[in-house]
Amino acid sequence: MAIIRNEHGVEINLILNADAGDPEKNILMDLGDKYAGYTHAALRVASINDTMAALKAANITITQGPSKFGDDGGVSLFVRDPDRNVIELRGRDTGDIPGVTQYTNVN
Repeated sequence: MAIIRNEHGVEINLILNADAGDPEKNILMDLGDKYAGYTHAALRVASINDTMAALKAANITITQGPSKFGDDGGVSLFVRDPDRNVIELRGRDTGDIPGVTQYTNVN
């Protein structure tokens, strides 16, 4: 298990010894057939731009985003943990976020 903890005591535990099956796919997120279960965690961040810079500095790939979902003023980024679980990082749209797009559901 890997534990990520910030200075405020917020903690995320990542399970590293699970059977990943196909390491390129997450059965709940990446397959056409939909299964019941947890799909992703969403965490609020203070700044999407600062978050993008921190992810880049840590060499963590943004798998989707920055994207707007609706008109609530939020912008989301998505990353994957080592087990291919999706983590959404969501912050306010400050109007100066490079590359932000409006999400359109194609299903």
